[in-house]
Amino acid sequence: KLAIESKEIYELDTTKCKVTFPNTIENLCLLFGRCSWISWWVQIILSVISGVILTFANTVRQSVDKGSNSLWASGFIFSASGVFIALLNALWTWNITRTTRRIVLRKINTNAILPTLKRLSKYSVLISIFGMFFTLLGAEQIVGTLASKVLSSQNFTPIIASTAQGVQALDIFLIQANTNALVAH
Repeated sequence: KLAIESKEIYELDTTKCKVTFPNTIENLCLLFGRCSWISWWVQIILSVISGVILTFANTVRQSVDKGSNSLWASGFIFSASGVFIALLNALWTWNITRTTRRIVLRKINTNAILPTLKRLSKYSVLISIFGMFFTLLGAEQIVGTLASKVLSSQNFTPIIASTAQGVQALDIFLIQANTNALVAH
């Protein structure tokens, strides 16, 4: 028992607290596994949709523009990188679901369970942050390109001129794909 400014605070005696495997850790692993499965499905669905939209938009854009700068100027490279990293994170999430299943089946030592889950979660968060960074860079580039197109269509002279005239429907597809990829992380 500690006394700080006439308030009593009780210390927890950790020698009397026992964590039993069936109750605490198994429930934690089941919850962790369910959350991982939901996360995996969301990542896979949104990443595949983003990939299909980006592929479609890039294919149509290349047939219209015929320029080699269209990949870099449209934000496609950063958006595609974000989708690729989201797919990598989905694979990592699949690894987490397999690990939680091995824990529930007691194929992993009980002393290694919490450090393993902590390590897997840490890397998953790092992969997601890295993917969000690239996706946000793509979003900034797409919005900048669209602003440049709108300003150039209203007889303003932007600093960086875009190759295509006016905002096209494909530009909206790029925004949708980029937003899906961002949510997938």
